[in-house]
Amino acid sequence: MDIPVLQSVDRTSVLWNGSKYLFFGGYDYHRHSIHPEVIAAFQRASIDYGINSGGSLWTTGTHPLHRKLESSICNFISVEAVALLPSCYLANRSLIQYFLQNVYDIYYPEVSHPSLKPPVNTVCYSYSDLNILDINLKKSHKPLIIAESIINNGNSIAPIDQLIQQHSNVVCIIDDAHGIGVIGKTGRGILEEAKVHHLNNLVTGSLSKGIGVFGGFIGGSKKWINKIKQLSSVYQGSSSLPLPVCAAAIKSIQILKTNTKKIKNLRKNSISFKENLLSGGIDIVISPTPVIAIKFENENLIKDLKDNMLKNGIFPSIISYPGNLKGNLLRIAISSLHTQEDLNNLSSVLLSSL
Repeated sequence: MDIPVLQSVDRTSVLWNGSKYLFFGGYDYHRHSIHPEVIAAFQRASIDYGINSGGSLWTTGTHPLHRKLESSICNFISVEAVALLPSCYLANRSLIQYFLQNVYDIYYPEVSHPSLKPPVNTVCYSYSDLNILDINLKKSHKPLIIAESIINNGNSIAPIDQLIQQHSNVVCIIDDAHGIGVIGKTGRGILEEAKVHHLNNLVTGSLSKGIGVFGGFIGGSKKWINKIKQLSSVYQGSSSLPLPVCAAAIKSIQILKTNTKKIKNLRKNSISFKENLLSGGIDIVISPTPVIAIKFENENLIKDLKDNMLKNGIFPSIISYPGNLKGNLLRIAISSLHTQEDLNNLSSVLLSSL
């Protein structure tokens, strides 16, 4: 597969093969990666501290900026403690490793991100039938539930409130990679959206999507985070986040906390776009999630759609998803900076092609 080489030219467009296209493919939902204040924070930290702190966070690589970022995340999503990692993927693998070593019975969604799939001691469950999960949990002496805040096809929010309320005595890992800075009234993620806060919950998140920078983290109680830091070799062996990245992430979170208009606009854009698709005959759940996945089995239809999108100046973000979903996907990511005209153009092209 040829991987497209893309270059951002403004907040909603990319350059590909010498031409400019409207872009709905990236996950920098608020385009903070090019926000002038975020860039300035990155540049200042580069000059003041250099790039690398010189080791893993477990050895000699912890800098005051790492502690400040941990505190900023704790305050933003309302958890007691945070462990920083280079990505949400590694945050998930770090937790999977820890719980497998401690011989937990792991229950995970049948359609989920590859980083959440344990190799052993596992049972699949479906969000649409949690009764089967209830039955299986009664057989387990040491259960762990894994969930994603945004269901893997991207079109809706998982029933996390129901999951946690029914199983408050069970440890639960929630991958909130696409929820942090996105869902919840003020963008604080799934804990705010679902109105759940419990010390048995561990949340993993990304600093590259709703925050628009780089990195990942695990959030939870001090007890759980201390255990992960002390016993996970994935955490202990990972290089610490570059210091300019920490400074940029801190600034990005500050901006989101003081400008909730971005969150409201992203929510409005996501719902408006889905309503356009639904009114045009595409079966889709109306929810505030900014990721929309449309699956295709027909290769000719995919080719026609791709050609039509390019002809209308829209880059076709068609991918082969690395999870359980078979076939090709049109993976759409709405941003808070897309205009209504942008959204109307995309929905018009899709409805005329499908």
